[in-house]
Amino acid sequence: MLKVVEKRDEREAYEELLLLDEIARQGARRMLIEALKAEVDDYIERHRSERDEQGHALVVRNGHAQTRKVTLGAGTVGLSAPRVDDRRVVSGIVYVIRNGLQWKDAPKECGPHKTLYNRFIRWSRMGVFDRIFAALASAGPKPERIMIDATHLKAHRTAASLLKKGRFPAASGAPKAA
Repeated sequence: MLKVVEKRDEREAYEELLLLDEIARQGARRMLIEALKAEVDDYIERHRSERDEQGHALVVRNGHAQTRKVTLGAGTVGLSAPRVDDRRVVSGIVYVIRNGLQWKDAPKECGPHKTLYNRFIRWSRMGVFDRIFAALASAGPKPERIMIDATHLKAHRTAASLLKKGRFPAASGAPKAA
């Protein structure tokens, strides 16, 4: 028996086919992303013990890798290296500052020292630490006493010459003596 098919029914059938095709593509993309992540995890685990001459790990997850596009049969997939956990980075930053260390002397468990430094600079410029300190200060009761720490840092012997050479701004706004 012949049946007359209206244009509207054909269009709906075609749209359903496109929808099913898109769902299949999305599923394939997710599967490929998970497979690539598993491959990266395996690669990092196999090369975890490799070090250069200075003792730095040759393969790390530092979160600095740019997202790269991988074109597959199911479409283009963006792939990037995962970030180091922010809680570990904050612990590393606090450890370095509290102990007066250089960034390169930070514990390896906190992430690569370059990541610690970059996030410290970025977060400082964004005012993240100011907001953290303000939240911590406002969370507790009003203090009866306020104490000022008299900790000082030893300056390098060449630091005094920076004022003479004009490379460091003067501490006061008073005009210079002639």
